[in-house]
Amino acid sequence: MIRYWYQNCPSCQQGRLFVEVNDLSKEMFLECEECARAWKTPERVLATENAFLATDIESRFASGDEIARGGWLEYKFHEATENP
Repeated sequence: MIRYWYQNCPSCQQGRLFVEVNDLSKEMFLECEECARAWKTPERVLATENAFLATDIESRFASGDEIARGGWLEYKFHEATENP
């Protein structure tokens, strides 16, 4: 399983921001694997005041196709291939 991440978390400096899809709204967002802070778009990551907690959001990792369809191909994402 390939999971896509954007950059290290600017809030906790520990985790990576993974691209996720909200199960209800189907919108993508970035969520830190360590502190659960999240951002609606990669542009918003630059300002930590734009963060929200994603602990109550049912979500899953976004696929490469979903990232492409969502218009996020302009951002450079890294791949993580750890087993689930």
